Amino acid sequence: MDKAPLKKMLVFDDPEVVSLVLGAVEGRCEIVWAHKDEDLIPAVQKENPDLVLMKYEVDECARYGKLLEGVRSLDPKISIVIMGGEELLTHMPLNIKGAIFKPLHPDFLARQLKDFKILSQPD
Repeated sequence: MDKAPLKKMLVFDDPEVVSLVLGAVEGRCEIVWAHKDEDLIPAVQKENPDLVLMKYEVDECARYGKLLEGVRSLDPKISIVIMGGEELLTHMPLNIKGAIFKPLHPDFLARQLKDFKILSQPD
């Protein structure tokens, strides 16, 4: 039996990426977002998302590692998918559901979210 479709996704990235995600999910889940590091943990606490889709920059892995730890400390079972460049292939953090490579395209992003069993197929 498949998991129920995602109900709420928190996107941690720039507004342009949030817009791409909104287009990719086509209203199949609620999207909330955080842009600044200091807003991520309070947003996870307040919104209680099913998934955190977050940017991850390898050249700042210590910074993003702390953010991942903060999210995990709130809910060790929360699904986290990171987004970044191809350097993620050699610097993948532990304890994530998967990675999506930038640059993002709405059709590809939607397909990736379906492959990760985050979104169901459209009606």
